[in-house]
Amino acid sequence: MDETFHAVVRLEGSFARVDSVSLPLRNLTSDGPPSTSSEFQFINGSSFRTKTFTFVLHGTAPGPALVGPLVIHDEDGRSETLPPVAVQILPDILAGSSDPERILSELLATGRDPVFVVAVPDRKSAWVGEQVLVTWYLYTALSLNDLRVVELPKLDDFWSEEIDAHNEESRQVIIGRTVMQRAALRRVALFPLHAGSLTVGTLKTVAAVMKRSREPFDPFGLFEGNMVEVRQHSASITIDARAMPPGTAVDAVGDFSMTCSKPVQRAGGPVVLDVTVSGNGNLRSAPPPRFEAMFPASAEIENRPITVSSTPAGLTMRRTWRFLLDPAASGHLSIPPISMTTWRPLGSRETLRCSGSALEVTLSQNAGAAPAGNGRTAPSSVKSLPRRLLIPAAGTAAGLMLLAVWLLLRPKRAAAGGRDAVESWLGSPRRAPRDLMAALEQRVRDSGQDPRELISAPGEPGDAFRSLVSLLTMLEHDRQVDDADRELRRRGREFFAVLTASKR
Repeated sequence: MDETFHAVVRLEGSFARVDSVSLPLRNLTSDGPPSTSSEFQFINGSSFRTKTFTFVLHGTAPGPALVGPLVIHDEDGRSETLPPVAVQILPDILAGSSDPERILSELLATGRDPVFVVAVPDRKSAWVGEQVLVTWYLYTALSLNDLRVVELPKLDDFWSEEIDAHNEESRQVIIGRTVMQRAALRRVALFPLHAGSLTVGTLKTVAAVMKRSREPFDPFGLFEGNMVEVRQHSASITIDARAMPPGTAVDAVGDFSMTCSKPVQRAGGPVVLDVTVSGNGNLRSAPPPRFEAMFPASAEIENRPITVSSTPAGLTMRRTWRFLLDPAASGHLSIPPISMTTWRPLGSRETLRCSGSALEVTLSQNAGAAPAGNGRTAPSSVKSLPRRLLIPAAGTAAGLMLLAVWLLLRPKRAAAGGRDAVESWLGSPRRAPRDLMAALEQRVRDSGQDPRELISAPGEPGDAFRSLVSLLTMLEHDRQVDDADRELRRRGREFFAVLTASKR
């Protein structure tokens, strides 16, 4: 299953004028179009023409395979049928093994090239939402050329974050009695989305290997040979994702810490309070921390950019929520403690908390009396409006005009869908991946949905959103993606179509 072979069609005489050949295949697939070579000879007044088509094939499943039959027609209307050739595709007995020593022993015993890929997880069991670090290593005892990753593993049951492994140097390791080079091909931090036995698919690669000349007494045998393609793929691995035990709802899974800034009010505006959570875990879908008691103020929450840091040991995130508090009246304002509940991978809940604070506040003359609240987010009809319209322009004719223009334009932006929505979202020239991520989250909020809930939601909208965000994450970390612009537009069209349909 991991070997390629050549099928050669050689045409002579009038058949050599055929421009292309379509080769019938059963249980086989071709690695692209065939290579073509032509030869013309003129000897003693007679001409001889030949044309050769060479196909590179590999099996699609273990079992019998067939090349042909092939019917060829020349320009004079004559035809010739080439009989089929049977091929037996043998199963790869190492398809389910991740043991380097066993894999190498089997390759050498069957006369195959000592090149293989192994997926190594840092753990086989994890809580839902806990970080699992998976690294795909390439082992080789040969000199490879043009190594390519031709198929990435399917990660439908995980939220994934790419970790750059390009700059890691390869290491020399001894497998059995063979000295090999080990290099990291890809490293991903995976976060299970639900409980159960979850599968991490295979990663497939293709590399070119020089086959040296084996002619006896050939002094140039070390320098000459043929380049052949070698296909490798890793075995799939299974992660046992455990559900959270009953108890208080968990906001995030990992080892985190929380810090809060000192609340500040300037010129009678809102009271600003920044809450930052950082640690080893996924904070992208975490809800904002909560006030532990009611107090006489309403609050808006701004999501600040998420900072992601990656090392060979794992992934850390830092996320800040900015609380904009509107006091109900001037005077002394007591802000209660703020907290969030996390789950430590060791198996216990932990409450992150910032102590309460107090300050003297003053309402601006243009600000109307805000109703007493409980420190939670204001209604969406108020929260979604820019604060520059709510505070400086409130109660003025200019503010009412700006508000009317904003309300007239908003439905047009929200109604944009399909190709126009994608082009508007990408921008011209194309925005950076970080800016595209922010614009995407804003589009989701404009449609009346919460990106933090959509990213873990089941069904077609959640799948399309995760697919698009995963691609943006790869581009942000400078991962090479074939035809990134086309892939962005394709996934973008799929998501915006689903988003428009769900809104209707």
